[in-house]
Amino acid sequence: MGTASERNFVVFQRGAVRDDVILANFRADLRTTINPATGLIFTEDEVHRATQPGSRFYVEADSIDLFGQAQQQRALAFVSQIDPRKANTEFLNRFHGRIWLGPNSRLPAVGASGPVTATGTPNTVIPGSPTLGAPTAAIATDPNGLRYQNLTPATIGGDGQAPVTLQGIDVGAQTRLTPGTVLTWSANVNPGTDPTAAVAAAFDGGFDEETDEEYAARIAERIRSRPASGNAAHFQAWATEASVAVEQAFVYPVALNAGTVLVAVTEKRAPILQASQVPEGPNARVPSVGTLQTLASYLTPPGSAVVPQQVAVYVTGVVPQPSDTVVRITMAEGRAGGWADVIPWPSYSQAVPTTQVKTVSPDGLTLTVESDQQLPNGAAVLAGPDAPKVMLWDLNVSRFVQLDVESVTDPNPGTATVRDFTIMLSSEPTMYQADGSERATPVVQAGDRLSPFTDRNGIIADAMEGYFDSLGPGEVVSPTATRASRARRQPAPEVSFPNRAGQAMVSDIIAALGGTAGDAELTSITEQDPDLPSNVIEGPSIITLGRCNVFPL
Repeated sequence: MGTASERNFVVFQRGAVRDDVILANFRADLRTTINPATGLIFTEDEVHRATQPGSRFYVEADSIDLFGQAQQQRALAFVSQIDPRKANTEFLNRFHGRIWLGPNSRLPAVGASGPVTATGTPNTVIPGSPTLGAPTAAIATDPNGLRYQNLTPATIGGDGQAPVTLQGIDVGAQTRLTPGTVLTWSANVNPGTDPTAAVAAAFDGGFDEETDEEYAARIAERIRSRPASGNAAHFQAWATEASVAVEQAFVYPVALNAGTVLVAVTEKRAPILQASQVPEGPNARVPSVGTLQTLASYLTPPGSAVVPQQVAVYVTGVVPQPSDTVVRITMAEGRAGGWADVIPWPSYSQAVPTTQVKTVSPDGLTLTVESDQQLPNGAAVLAGPDAPKVMLWDLNVSRFVQLDVESVTDPNPGTATVRDFTIMLSSEPTMYQADGSERATPVVQAGDRLSPFTDRNGIIADAMEGYFDSLGPGEVVSPTATRASRARRQPAPEVSFPNRAGQAMVSDIIAALGGTAGDAELTSITEQDPDLPSNVIEGPSIITLGRCNVFPL
């Protein structure tokens, strides 16, 4: 519902019209009117009795107030529908969507895509086609009966394997398959192909029908940036209407030379619907193969139904450029809702600013960590319930994971020199590979970042992830190039999706923690501005969340 500053009319609270308008004016008139029964002006006592609750005039005024409240609610409800970002489903579909995007313009669900390892007799061809529904392309079925089409023809090699890319013919988030899922070839496969194939990495790009929020955002963008005559807003609108998987499109006119247009897209992050679902990690916004294939078919002439034939269009994703950070936060110590230990370990040190795992034993249970921070109270060993509570940053899913620490040993207690601490674990944590599968033993690896434990780690990780998700890609042409001003990214970074990472992340963390955090500081960040791509056709660079340490401030 609109705020007071957005309304062009006064809004009355219940009873205001009754008391401050109707009865107030009635009392003012009575005070200047002669009572026919006494021949004198009405007294204050008579005025009070005539308008007190339960009196005839009070009941009449209250009825008018109730009627006005009902009419006012109808007006407020209508006002809330005028802004598409606040409108309900019916108003979006039948009014805003119809006017600005056309009838039935809500985007349908799409199927996920990903790599699959097919096996069989060498030289056997597995048919494929980039056009979904092609009658000759090989089709596989998952354990739930959902169908997936091979996008490109492939030939089984001498090792009896062929990597193929499949996309869901059936649609929705349910087509996001996990690594190791067994698919059964169900149509259009040649003899010599084994009956089953295994998913090599997590399928991505499967989304349900466009939500009200997403539909409203697309309508608002159409109102804000009017597409016309193939301008940047036009290409942006075409790209976002091509697939519900597209989060945003960034347009680079004359990216290569005159007459060329580069369209770089980011993909929406899949919502986490259940506790067992593995987060997508820092590269979630890199579009899947299926999404890029759909965009290329829709935007690239001569097959495009929307782009003129004489325009050379290149459709790309974005190239992740990880940025490692060290953040320090002021929170209570030795309690829930803050740092778990009274004296958190490790803490920040200029000598070793990024505390990380140095070595790992073959069984994964013994770690060495370089630091110059003494154990609490200068102890040589802390074990059992006295052992420091620590957590590691799982780079591939952008989350912290608590370690089951058995003991921590300081080889040289009581000093401030840099040395290797030994951490013994009771068990290995669960961490993930980039493809979504679990890491094999040893799970913890050299280079993993170590921080003192806080039960607010999920909130902190979500805030950092959300901040980096708000960034857009950089430029593709050097600012010193002659065509730099014409080839500049649209929408421009100062309008939406800024491309530079920095201190703004701290504000997001503090806001997410609420009253838990007194202050915060971005102590270091390795990448702030995206690099120019070495090859424009690969797409622009985008700053993503890399390794992270979180320490007390």
